[in-house]
Amino acid sequence: MLTLQATLNQNSAALKGDAFIAPLGENLNPAALTLARELRNKGLWIELGEGSFRLKKSFEAAEKTARRIVILGEDELQSGILTVKTFSTGIQSKVPRAELAVFLADSSPE
Repeated sequence: MLTLQATLNQNSAALKGDAFIAPLGENLNPAALTLARELRNKGLWIELGEGSFRLKKSFEAAEKTARRIVILGEDELQSGILTVKTFSTGIQSKVPRAELAVFLADSSPE
């Protein structure tokens, strides 16, 4: 029974998306949706949060459904530099938007 449970846990980890986009405010929902579409068109599995979520709630949802979280706030939107946290390592990276798809595709999974 324990072996079966361990296998199920490993399989569920393998079924997580590439990233979860967390918009920081409802006004950023359209920008988050545009980013999600861009990344999905490049073959990535992207989950999309809701701008009305508090950041803590976004992190909780992201950790259950994806390997990484992409934070999209006003500063990130203006600068074009996004913060990406990889849950398996705890490492946060600053990634230019133009390089985000490659970063998410090339980053080693959990």
